[in-house]
Amino acid sequence: MARKKLSAEEKAAKKAKAKEVKAANEAKETIVLDGNEQTFLNKNGERVKLMEFIKPEEFWNIETKRVEENSITINIRHFILYDAIKRLAKEAGIYFFDKNQVYSPTIENKDLYGFDVSVYCSAGLDILPDPKGAAQCRHGFFRTTMLGEANNENTKSLSGRYKGTTAEKRGYVRAVINHLGLKNVYGQDELDGEKADPTPEGPKVPTPTEYKQLLESLKGEVNEIMNCADQDALDLFGAKLKENLSKYSPTQIEYLRRLWDSKRSSLDPAKF
Repeated sequence: MARKKLSAEEKAAKKAKAKEVKAANEAKETIVLDGNEQTFLNKNGERVKLMEFIKPEEFWNIETKRVEENSITINIRHFILYDAIKRLAKEAGIYFFDKNQVYSPTIENKDLYGFDVSVYCSAGLDILPDPKGAAQCRHGFFRTTMLGEANNENTKSLSGRYKGTTAEKRGYVRAVINHLGLKNVYGQDELDGEKADPTPEGPKVPTPTEYKQLLESLKGEVNEIMNCADQDALDLFGAKLKENLSKYSPTQIEYLRRLWDSKRSSLDPAKF
């Protein structure tokens, strides 16, 4: 159907309406919900600004806007890389975590993996407390437990191939964030539930043919990772990979990172 051609009067009225809406929105109060000024207590009891501790290349933002009658609310959420979350946990005094599987994958639950992940903190404590006991660290109760889950509906890309590891990591990140009392902060794996991709130039989901080519192009690296007999050998190879990241595409890096994480978890289920 041909689009109706507007008359000069209709065009003028439409333009005037757009200006009216723009002016009305500009007159509304703008409320920005952002975690930029948040701080956390490190293991020495010092206040540290979160976004000064996290490096610019370790996080990105997703911004959502809600327009109401008298105001516009902008919510800015920070998504932080997993390695940065681990560094944050170490700085805060989180020394250990454990996990308990609460959901196992079935056809009915759409291949759901679920883990209760507990982190333990020694900040302000002279000795490491018994995980089964009760103690107070600088952040409150020294243990924080959060659920991490992953199934066919809330994973995409390569994380869908490692749902168990993704669920563990989500639980761990949520526990660290909640233990430190941070707001509007999420781990990178939470992005699987987002409609918008904040990194459009990042890794894309490969087709079956592309995935086969991906495995073929990384045959040597995959064999090296899978043949690592212990954590030291795996860490050594991981350091070697980091020194040569420029030779890999974003998709190759993402695949190697997840494979490395999966292998590390299999070597020591209590550490990522």
